[in-house]
Amino acid sequence: MGTRKSNRISTKNKKIFRKARSKKQRGGMYKNTSRPITHIACGVMYNNEGKILMGKRKANNPNYPNKWEFPGGKMEEGDSGNFFTCLEREWKEELNLSIDIKRFLCSSHCGRNKKCYFYVGKILNEDELELKEVSEVKYLTENEILELDDHLLLDKNDKLVIQKLINEGGVKRILYLEDFNYFK
Repeated sequence: MGTRKSNRISTKNKKIFRKARSKKQRGGMYKNTSRPITHIACGVMYNNEGKILMGKRKANNPNYPNKWEFPGGKMEEGDSGNFFTCLEREWKEELNLSIDIKRFLCSSHCGRNKKCYFYVGKILNEDELELKEVSEVKYLTENEILELDDHLLLDKNDKLVIQKLINEGGVKRILYLEDFNYFK
């Protein structure tokens, strides 16, 4: 009987083979499967004029300082898996504002092991605004957000979120259907 060659790679050769493949080829470049996904609720909230509030992170923020974002934050245990609770808590903590969340808009992956969930609604008490965790806020129309330079935004997906909002008729259509007298 002749000897058969094995199709298996020896342990030593496996290590060499593993090193030769790039991180992307091994599937580790875009997702770190050893960490769970962090769920983040983001609020696309409007004032009485139909403009979106965007917050600018403080310069001393270790994660993306001076970037503009839709305020929100990570899901915590006290939120019981409820994005509405999470978003309401984050807006109160960061801006001292109460919000009325109308509906879910969309979700997107925003970095490694992070998924952002965007909700549309309105600000209930704009006059009580306090800048607690942001350096400044701006109220912008959908088109003004689309015109912002990408390097100013926390995530390039923010423009895609606004484009989706526009494709669905914009703020006036969404909130008008929910609350007939909102813009009168």
